[in-house]
Amino acid sequence: MPLFKGKDKEDDTEGDRKKMLPNMNLPSIDKTKIKSSLKCVKWIQKKIQKKGAAFPLFMILLNAAYLTLGGLIFMALERQPKVVVNTSQELVDIFNVLKNSEISQNLSLSDGINVPDLVQNFTSKDLEKLEGVLSRITNQRTAAAKKEWNIYNSIFFCMTVTTTIGYGNLSPVTVAGRVICVIYALLGIPLTLALLAIVGKILGDYINDACAWLLKWYRKVHKSYEYERTVQDGDDGQVDAPLWMGLLILLIFTTLMAGLFCWIEGWDFGTSLYFQYITYLTIGFGDVVPQKEQLVFVNIFLVFLGLSVLSITLSMIASNIHHQMQKASFIEKLKDTELSDSSFVGSAVGIGDEEMGDGNGNKGRRGSGDDSAITKQDSNGGKSYGSTENGP
Repeated sequence: MPLFKGKDKEDDTEGDRKKMLPNMNLPSIDKTKIKSSLKCVKWIQKKIQKKGAAFPLFMILLNAAYLTLGGLIFMALERQPKVVVNTSQELVDIFNVLKNSEISQNLSLSDGINVPDLVQNFTSKDLEKLEGVLSRITNQRTAAAKKEWNIYNSIFFCMTVTTTIGYGNLSPVTVAGRVICVIYALLGIPLTLALLAIVGKILGDYINDACAWLLKWYRKVHKSYEYERTVQDGDDGQVDAPLWMGLLILLIFTTLMAGLFCWIEGWDFGTSLYFQYITYLTIGFGDVVPQKEQLVFVNIFLVFLGLSVLSITLSMIASNIHHQMQKASFIEKLKDTELSDSSFVGSAVGIGDEEMGDGNGNKGRRGSGDDSAITKQDSNGGKSYGSTENGP
């Protein structure tokens, strides 16, 4: 009788396992790898909590799930058997129309046949039959040229709906698909705009830091350079940079994205750059569309990134233009105010006392205290104009 029953049971269990799985090499669990993985997960969790990225990640996952769900729905509703073009049958249909026409007895394939005169002898009834056959052939070839709905292009189609790009290379044809497409767009567009706003705010903060660093470097090279601020403090996500820097950011980003799509899709640079602007401006002609369906989520990520960057830079350009218009209006009102003050002082003192000064040669100008209302220097070295409203 064995003294250690527990050990014998363990040996029997090990032997049974080897008998049941004789040819399988089960990997041993490395505890150090598990600990390192847990540390990595905790580090990511701390970074997410520190940066406040929980809600943006939730919105990204929610949009991804919404696009995937929409892709499955549209694939189930719109997927139809592939249309096969039969050229031989098309020719048979055409010759049957010619055979049954009223001039079939005069039809021959000799070299001396006058085709224009022969066509003119067709009656309107014969031409209608031939037109019907040709129309059916055209519809069949158009349907055969369309892509078959699969999970990849269905998800990409959902992205074009929610971003309002609408390439038009793929569209629902069933009644149920069209109704669901309208409902899907009504729910998906606000969700996409919310995500773009969040991504735009995050990118705007990073672009702001890059622009501030570039402006400091530029002021070191050109010490006389002055920049007028267009964004007030506390406007998170709004890029505060000069107009030329916004155009530079837009040019660099679109050039990099064009080069990336040249590598992914094999396009030439002009076609890729054209695709960037047509897509990011949500024009979406559909003449140039990504063909690598397996990279659908990569394309969706790049489209969302491009939409966010383009909206930021266009908003910055519009803000600079609006600021320049406010500046011109302010200066015009200031000149009108100075002219009215000068005329009032001249009429009160007399015509002979037109030259007013403080002994230093200053004529008809406001004091330094009034000049401080025109501009103020901010902590970053930029200038911002004061209010253009007149005092009581």
